[in-house]
Amino acid sequence: MKGDYKTGKRININKLIPYIASSYRKDKIWLRRTKASKRNYQILLCIDDSFSMGINKANILALESLALLVKSLTSLEIGEISVMKFGEKIELLHDFNNNFNDFNGSYIIEKFNFKQKQTNWKLLLENTMNYLNQAKLSNNNNRNNSNGIENVQLCFIISDARIQQDRENLRNNIMDCINRNQ
Repeated sequence: MKGDYKTGKRININKLIPYIASSYRKDKIWLRRTKASKRNYQILLCIDDSFSMGINKANILALESLALLVKSLTSLEIGEISVMKFGEKIELLHDFNNNFNDFNGSYIIEKFNFKQKQTNWKLLLENTMNYLNQAKLSNNNNRNNSNGIENVQLCFIISDARIQQDRENLRNNIMDCINRNQ
């Protein structure tokens, strides 16, 4: 715990008396945790680009959710963010290696048209597992993982959840992801 902040977790007792003596104006009396996290997050956001999303007007909610998640995660500086759209075809719109900014965000939103005829869930899960495995391997090679930082991968799937394929195979694919700590 370090620092002189206006908000925080604990009060710095040494700053308390000057705070009261200044008629409560010198209010930087709080301490915060400043140690870096022992985890590096790789977060993949998958958005359904199928026609059914447009029928229910879930497309607007999906894009708002995408913007909210990206803004929140970048402000927390939690790690790397990647965005993928899926339907009949899968397309990676933003990969982990690029920093996220407003220009990238507008480019990503323009790529969604919500006109794909169906959602291929099996293809999505297979591509997601392969992409996350490749990202983990390249991340381990780049950082050599000698500093003890754990790589954690998360995948958020934003969809209307209309699953036409075999649900049992999808369940098995999801269990494979869980077993790989993805």
